Amino acid sequence: MSLVGKTDGINLTVYEEKGENLKLKLWLLSLAIACLLIPQYAGASIVLEETDFMFGVSGENYSFLADQTPLVYKVTLTDMEFPAAFDFLGVAITTSTDIIAQLLTPGTTTFDVEFGTTYFANVLGNAATPTGAGLFGIKIEPVPIPSSLILLGSNVLGLVLLRRRVR
Repeated sequence: MSLVGKTDGINLTVYEEKGENLKLKLWLLSLAIACLLIPQYAGASIVLEETDFMFGVSGENYSFLADQTPLVYKVTLTDMEFPAAFDFLGVAITTSTDIIAQLLTPGTTTFDVEFGTTYFANVLGNAATPTGAGLFGIKIEPVPIPSSLILLGSNVLGLVLLRRRVR
């Protein structure tokens, strides 16, 4: 049974059928699940951020623990060009035994991590400036899943569950 009314030129439909109540409940459930997931996956914070000087041909090593989800991280290496640009600046992301990702010039790349594993960011450079020093920055952070993707996924899941329930 359904009731249909008219309010200010807008059709107002109130359904009391079991199927419509089920659709509403599933939609609300998927929305609630999405609201619980969005802060966890969309608001990932910075894992490592450093700005440091490098003197001559040398390297700097940083360690970080992969303890945030999602498990795809992004490394950004920046040549601050102070007092001048590096002749060479690169970074390698490694475990204790394997190279996971590398950049041979300043820029950005992504890499997969295993939760709970310690990784190392090894920055190598040649600061061939008159002072023999160069300033660089490195930032490592999880790649966030877009909020809209989480909402879309939860709604698709709700529709699939509804379809299975109706059959």
